[in-house]
Order: sequence, then structure tokens, then C-alpha cells
Amino acid sequence: MAINIILILVWIAYMICEGDKEAFLYHYAAFTTKSLNVNLHSMFLFQRSLAFSAFVLALALNIQLWISVALISLGLIAISPFFHDGMYYYMRNMIDGIYPKKWLDQTKDTTSSTAAWSSKFESALARIVYLIIGIILIVLAFVI
Repeated sequence: MAINIILILVWIAYMICEGDKEAFLYHYAAFTTKSLNVNLHSMFLFQRSLAFSAFVLALALNIQLWISVALISLGLIAISPFFHDGMYYYMRNMIDGIYPKKWLDQTKDTTSSTAAWSSKFESALARIVYLIIGIILIVLAFVI
């Protein structure tokens, strides 16, 4: 059980680092004269999918009860936006003063974001709801 908790905490730390990285990337991308002309979100999704697969494999090797692995996996997916997006908005506020609500802010102009999901369906309230659902799923996995 301790290994599973450590894996969950490492996943949270990974998502926080991802939000931090993207805050710096998009901050500096705004100051370059060369347009990226690339939607980096598909690369981010692929990268996170690889990392997530490794976490699920580690969970599966440790737990060996597929329903618990599924519940923890769904829980990790649900809690990820809270930590990733929260850190992104917090760091963008620290770097360049935008997003005054910091962790609980959200993109106001959904037409400028190239993210397919987060800017359109993940308000701060929605991220909190996803976090609660994710925690419930993870706790349920440990109870089973």
C-alpha cells in the first residue's frame, strides 16, 4: 500500500511540474518573433500518456487487482487537471501577473487556447469537482 501512495504522490508531483514547465514555455513563447505554428498539446498528451502508462503498469504489478488499478487510474486522471492547471495558472501569475486568482483561475478567452479540453470544460469549480471525484475513486480503490 505504501508503494501505491508513493506512486500517487509522484504522479501529483509530475503534474505540478508539467504545469510549471508549460507556464514558462507559454510565457516565453509570447515574446518570440518566430511563431511556433505547432499545437504542442498533442505532444504533451503523448508524453503524459507514456508517463501514465508507466504509472499504471507499476500499479498493476504492485496491486494485481484490476478493479483497484482501474479505480486509481481513473482517480489519477480526474485529479490531474487540478494540479496541472492550478500550477500553470499560479506560475503564470508569478511570472507575468496574469491570472489574478492564481491556482483557481481559468482561461477566459477560450478561443485563444489550443487545448482541446482544458480551456473549454475545466473551470476552477470543475477542477475542484474532478479532484473530489478522483480522491473518492482512489480511496475506494484502497478500501476494496
